Amino acid sequence: MPAANYIGDTSYRLFSYNETEGEELDTLSYVLKGNLTDLETESAYWSRGKVGSSIGYPNMYLQSKNISAGGGSSFATITLNFTGFLTSELNNPIDITDSITLQSVTLVSDEVDSEGRDQNIQVQYMAQQTTTRWIYRGSSAPTAPRFPAIVPSEVAGGVLFGHYPAKYSGTLQKKHVGRLNQFDRVELATGVWAVTETWSIRIEPEA
Repeated sequence: MPAANYIGDTSYRLFSYNETEGEELDTLSYVLKGNLTDLETESAYWSRGKVGSSIGYPNMYLQSKNISAGGGSSFATITLNFTGFLTSELNNPIDITDSITLQSVTLVSDEVDSEGRDQNIQVQYMAQQTTTRWIYRGSSAPTAPRFPAIVPSEVAGGVLFGHYPAKYSGTLQKKHVGRLNQFDRVELATGVWAVTETWSIRIEPEA
């Protein structure tokens, strides 16, 4: 939780804040209040793209600010709007999230049926999905993912269920594959991008 301490060399200090966690990016609204006479200096300090390290958010970057002043008041309010990752840790990747989803696939047996036709069997399985959020720094936007799925060499027994039709002969031809489901990039500041990539490990027919 941020402390309501004075920031920099002006009278401005934290008045309120609001953190919002998102699936890809987090947002922060950070409200400062101080003397009207210090407004110009404080506003100049908070330029677009500035990192929030001085207020305890080293992975958040300023996107916009709103100023409220006047009306005969000797005080002014500055609302800072940040985007990035709320964690205060400087690890990269920022975080890794695993989940599973129900999937289905049609596989072919290595034996034909009694009439010489392929046996196509529909099965279900739980597919692992991994989302990694990380920060990229460079002169141009990142063009490739960094954290591909680690694909098992074999499909373990018992992974498949719900076979239809239930009866067949032979062995289903199958393999694990890693598929990139998502690769999103958002520029937070000049030369700084927030990246979200999602991989899933699927079961597909073996050619």
